[in-house]
Amino acid sequence: MQNTYNQHLVETQENTVHLQKKEGKIALQRLGLLLFFVLFLYFIFPLNLYLGSTGLILLLGIFYKLVKKHEAIQDEIRLEQTKIQVIKNEITVLAGGDNVYSHGLNFAVSPHDYCDDLDIFGPRSLFHLMNRAQTSVGQEKLAQKLVRNTHQNNLIIEQQAVQELANQTDWRVRFQATLFDISAEMEAKATQLADITPPPTLRFEKFIGIYIKILPLVWVALVVAAINLPITLSLPLFMGLMGVNMYLSRINSSLTDNYFDQLSGLGKVISKYEQAVEIVKNKPFETSILQKIQEKLPHTSINPIRTFGHIVKRLDMRKNQLAALFIYLVLPFDMAEIIKLRKWVQTYPRFFADIRDVLGDMEFYVSVGTWRYNHPAWAFPTFTSSGSLYFEAENMGHPLIAGERVVTNSFSWTDANRLSIITGSNMSGKSTFLRTIGLNVILAYLGAPVFASSCKVQTGIRLISYMRIKDSLLQNTSTFKAEIDRIRLILQAIDRDEKVILLIDEMLRGTNSEDKLAGSLAMLDRIVESKVYGLVATHDLRMAEIKEENTQHVRNYYFEFSTNGGDLAFDYQLREGVCKSFNASLLLQSIGLFLKK
Repeated sequence: MQNTYNQHLVETQENTVHLQKKEGKIALQRLGLLLFFVLFLYFIFPLNLYLGSTGLILLLGIFYKLVKKHEAIQDEIRLEQTKIQVIKNEITVLAGGDNVYSHGLNFAVSPHDYCDDLDIFGPRSLFHLMNRAQTSVGQEKLAQKLVRNTHQNNLIIEQQAVQELANQTDWRVRFQATLFDISAEMEAKATQLADITPPPTLRFEKFIGIYIKILPLVWVALVVAAINLPITLSLPLFMGLMGVNMYLSRINSSLTDNYFDQLSGLGKVISKYEQAVEIVKNKPFETSILQKIQEKLPHTSINPIRTFGHIVKRLDMRKNQLAALFIYLVLPFDMAEIIKLRKWVQTYPRFFADIRDVLGDMEFYVSVGTWRYNHPAWAFPTFTSSGSLYFEAENMGHPLIAGERVVTNSFSWTDANRLSIITGSNMSGKSTFLRTIGLNVILAYLGAPVFASSCKVQTGIRLISYMRIKDSLLQNTSTFKAEIDRIRLILQAIDRDEKVILLIDEMLRGTNSEDKLAGSLAMLDRIVESKVYGLVATHDLRMAEIKEENTQHVRNYYFEFSTNGGDLAFDYQLREGVCKSFNASLLLQSIGLFLKK
């Protein structure tokens, strides 16, 4: 994948250089036209007023087209330069570096069935590695689907949508680039657009509306009068009209200024939304999910987002004092824009809410599609809805461990090993294996590929973990109280006869060893008596003895270690049976603490 991204990077850099050369040529054309314009005014205009006026209009038209063409190429250059940043980010992520997109720690949910234990949010988390959403809506959609702990009925269709976008790298990168530069401040301001309300009603609004419509005719009449009347008569008319415009602009300033302040500075983000919307709108999608998202976009002859963007850009002109003076003299500017804004909001009341929802949906699928593209060897799971709870994976690895460091294991979960007890020494891989199972189940229900060569999952599974139990001063909760709360959650799921996978790592750490063992064995008995599936990691070999009493539903597994010249070595391979060797004493001796024999 890195080679493919490197190729895209080279192509994008070359295209950027080509566009920059093209921009330089247009800049020279504009300069040449400007010089010709000056010469034309100096030599031709005095000779023939009609010919001069016609030529002047023609030159201004050509110059305007060159300016628009120049602006379009500059926009394209900026987009290509942003694509370079997007591609470089993918190369960095594949090399094991940090993703520049949000790590989503603000979405962390506590308490939650598994969020705290499985590294869902925060730096180097599952959200962080997957996220390619820049808008808050896109990030929220990804976060919600990672923690919803339910499955969708159309997971195969979800997989098809993910695969379609995985195959469209150029389109994905271009789409990402349109939103990539939206800062947190811009995004926070843009969220107000979803709830935009009509402007306040103005004094003399009906009169001003009529006045604005006839104002161009009044200006034309004044120009004609100025040609035919002495300046002593025409100048007062001009001054009077400009005075009226200034007065009408300011009589409602207390209302208009506050409303305009809400829209100030949104021109850039609206421009980016427009680019992103056009990219989505013009893409012929094949899968039904993506087509339905696309259908939410407005299909009108007038581009509503461009119209709104033009209004916002004109409002930003008010910040330039020279420009503000001119526009206020020519027309009652604030009144004119308020009237246009009211008409726009009344015509498209939920436009930006719908637009942000569409872009958020596309960011979610782009995130998962990029995940698929970056992991081509990983498998899309298959699903079964009949029979008892089922999970099977071949060559399964931890999705958050990068590169060659990861070790894979195969594991099949059926009624015969409904309770699987894992023993092993410290650092041998017990907790990592539990998280490997949990994260791959979450990926499966997301419609994403899982880190396995093949995987089959029962639908409708609820995932509950019991691993990182900790106290909380804010919640006035001790470690043991937190464990009691987690055990209560598990027992409630057992009593409701739900399809549940339990991932338990050393339960009841916050109490004495005897109560710990008694409570742990009682929990194991409840799991065996129920229909839930449990994967329990422990250092206490006495818990593994439960298999002798329940041979039909319990299996023991273990992770081993070896020593080589005093150094500990781990292969992280799951084996069936019970671990016989432990390494705590060796680890303590390595730091200078020797145990009494």
